[in-house]
Amino acid sequence: MRFLGNNGYSNVSGMELSEQNAHELVRQGFTVYQNSISEKQLKIDKQFDVLILSHVLEHIYDINTLLENLGSLLREDGFIYIEVPDVDGYASYYFDAPFHYFDLEHINHFDIISLQRLMSQKRFGSISAENTLFEITEYGDFYPQISAMFQLKKDMNIGNPYASEANGAVKRYVRQSEKMSQTKQSLIKALCVSNEPIVIWGVGAYCLNLLRSGLKNCNIQFCVDQDKQKQEKTVEGLMICHPDLLLSDTSSILVTSALYRNDIIKQLENMGKKQVYVI
Repeated sequence: MRFLGNNGYSNVSGMELSEQNAHELVRQGFTVYQNSISEKQLKIDKQFDVLILSHVLEHIYDINTLLENLGSLLREDGFIYIEVPDVDGYASYYFDAPFHYFDLEHINHFDIISLQRLMSQKRFGSISAENTLFEITEYGDFYPQISAMFQLKKDMNIGNPYASEANGAVKRYVRQSEKMSQTKQSLIKALCVSNEPIVIWGVGAYCLNLLRSGLKNCNIQFCVDQDKQKQEKTVEGLMICHPDLLLSDTSSILVTSALYRNDIIKQLENMGKKQVYVI
């Protein structure tokens, strides 16, 4: 919203569930609706020329209600810009973390054709759609996504005539993740047998899955994470601390971050840490 406002768009509204974030955006002069785009009987008495859904659809359980709401919010001939993770890229950009794209927050998975077919059910015609890569770190880590534009039309052809390959892409990614999981479990077993003191760096969904699949049985001293919202809290009974605590600790480090492991490894090098495992 700030990007649009800073680039000359004066009539910008947004939807935000977080009360704190909503108040901050209102303070900056934006109109904010504290609603979910998928809630039934959405009460927003206004229509828009353009709607932007950046990494929203993969989180929504009630897709049908969402599509109905989009139709009511968008003016005839209005545009919707959508970004979602690209299932075709899961196997190629897997972050060395098994089942990363199947975390608890992502329940819908799309390729271009399945996204086009979904949108066409409510008269959203495809204007453009492409497979793109979103750079998430300066070390060349990319996230595969679909960038697509749709337009609300009274008369349009229904969907893409070609078959979606999303199911096949998911199966390939599952096979790849299963194979990768075997390697991860071998490292966990070795660390448990050695009983060496370990500090975990990176507390997210991937770390939680590892803890619940055997990692918790290792000699873990504590966890660290850069996210201030996580610090001084616990995960599976382990305290989460600021990474600076590692400066006075001699334990081995186990990096359990799926997306930012290269950033973490660089920081550990700067700290002079030698005994580092990456899982």
